[in-house]
Amino acid sequence: MKVLDVSAIAKKYRILYNKSINRGNGMREKSRLTVDMSPDEHMHLKMVCAKLGVSMREFLLHSAFEKIEDIEDEWLADKARETLNNIKSGKEKTISWAEMKKRTA
Repeated sequence: MKVLDVSAIAKKYRILYNKSINRGNGMREKSRLTVDMSPDEHMHLKMVCAKLGVSMREFLLHSAFEKIEDIEDEWLADKARETLNNIKSGKEKTISWAEMKKRTA
């Protein structure tokens, strides 16, 4: 069974979230998300989380942000393929590293 390291992502999320919403008065606001699911789906999720030793909140946050990272990786890969195709077709040009250093000096 694969063990999820949800604590690192959850901690990262809380740090970024808390920094972005600090109102300066010591109070922090939080957003809430409600997920509707059948009782069977809820029970299944709860059992899986119990087996993994994580809360449902941690599991859902980890899963959501992992999926977001996968989607962003796909977008970057698509952009890289597009750029390489443009270079191959002559739509974009490349320069040498030496030329780049000259331009930025």
